[in-house]
Amino acid sequence: FRIPGFEDRSPLRVVLDTRLRLSVDSTLAQTAREIPTLVFTTAEGGGALTDLGVEVVRVARDARGRPDISACLNALAGRGVTRLLVEGGATVHAAFLDRGLADRLELFTAPIVLGAAGHGAIDALAALTLEEAPRFERITSRKLGVDLLESFAAKA
Repeated sequence: FRIPGFEDRSPLRVVLDTRLRLSVDSTLAQTAREIPTLVFTTAEGGGALTDLGVEVVRVARDARGRPDISACLNALAGRGVTRLLVEGGATVHAAFLDRGLADRLELFTAPIVLGAAGHGAIDALAALTLEEAPRFERITSRKLGVDLLESFAAKA
C-alpha cells in the first residue's frame, strides 16, 4: 500500500516474464493500480495488462532468451530504484548470482528434508569450480520458531 507523502519510497513490484504470460486475472495484475507493478519481458504486447495499470517494458534477451538482468537493473536505476529484494525462482536467483549482482542473501531453512521432490532455491551456476563460486559470509543467524533465517553478505 502507499503511505501518503512516501509514494516515491514505497515498494514497486517488478516481474520478470519472458513470454508475458502474467494473467490479467492474477492478483498482481488486478491490484496494479494500487501497488505499482512493472513487468520486464522480451515479448510483444501486453495491452490487456496495461489496461489494468501494469507497466510492461520490453528489454533485450540474455543468452538464454530471458529478459537481460542488466538491462532490467539499468531501467530500474533510471527510475531511481536503488534497492531490490529478489523473490524469484531458482533461475532468477542464479542469474543474479552469476552476474555478481547479489550483495546479500537471506536464507530460510526448515527442519524437513524433501530430497528430489523439493524445488531448488538456486539453479545451476556458471561457476565450474569452487574457486569460481560466489562467496558470502554469514552476518546473522536467527531462529524463527523451528526455522532458521541466516543472512549473508557478499565477500569483497
